[in-house]
Amino acid sequence: MRTLIAVTSIVSLLIACSADQENSDPDGNGTGNRSSNGNGGGAGVPAGGGGSTSVAGSTSVGGSTTPGAGMGGTPGGGGSVGQAGTVGQAGTVGQAGTVGTGGATAGTACGMGKNPPSGAVIDNFDGMSQVLEWRQGDKGNTAGTVIMPSGSLTANPTGEENVVVGALATWAASSRPCMDASQYTGIQLDISGDVTDLAVRLGTAATYPVADGGTCADPATCGYSHYQTVVTSSLGMTSVQLPFSGFTPPWGTPAPFDKSALISIIFLTLDTNTAHSFTIDNISFY
Repeated sequence: MRTLIAVTSIVSLLIACSADQENSDPDGNGTGNRSSNGNGGGAGVPAGGGGSTSVAGSTSVGGSTTPGAGMGGTPGGGGSVGQAGTVGQAGTVGQAGTVGTGGATAGTACGMGKNPPSGAVIDNFDGMSQVLEWRQGDKGNTAGTVIMPSGSLTANPTGEENVVVGALATWAASSRPCMDASQYTGIQLDISGDVTDLAVRLGTAATYPVADGGTCADPATCGYSHYQTVVTSSLGMTSVQLPFSGFTPPWGTPAPFDKSALISIIFLTLDTNTAHSFTIDNISFY
């Protein structure tokens, strides 16, 4: 079983797993963020370059920018016109054109099931957790490293486009399952730290490429463009509530956000100062 943290191409969770401020996809290729979305006047995240970053094939952040459309067939040649006269010979029938190769075929959103959470707590890092696995990665570590936070989740930047990705559903090569949070309004968590920027991203079936079990057939427009909200201005607050309605795509045109199709939760920072850090605790739905 492979878990999310695609952040394919992560870190292609949440950098696209840049935020444009989490790329997702670590369940999260082209992890450079293309725009910035802030909450409450929070500092924006600078736009990144279109690189390729993914974590463990399940929680990538960035995505490939190659369109999936197939090439068109070559038209066949027309037949020769017969000679006029008593009865002219029929012209030769031209050969049919070659049929082009089709692009990626979209999978079925949450085709392996939409599973409701067992409760409101996503992870309190004290024994109550619905996260299948946590991974940390960056542009130089696209496979990501499994981490096992205890008490709280604290992360220091390890390179460019740092992501920490939590898998909310198991990995599958096609039509992967999802977590259905439709009964909730958003996510709340405790957050602190001194990184220069931080975004929270949510990977869904619509933002994971078909090759990563999602439904995004054109990575250039939706691959790893995980919906995000920038929380830089909230660093240091005891508890922050992040309504689903406040999450927006950092770039591209992915399908509308679907809270019933969650695959990963991603924390993304573009800060590269290894002396800085951010700490997350008590993640839950509300």
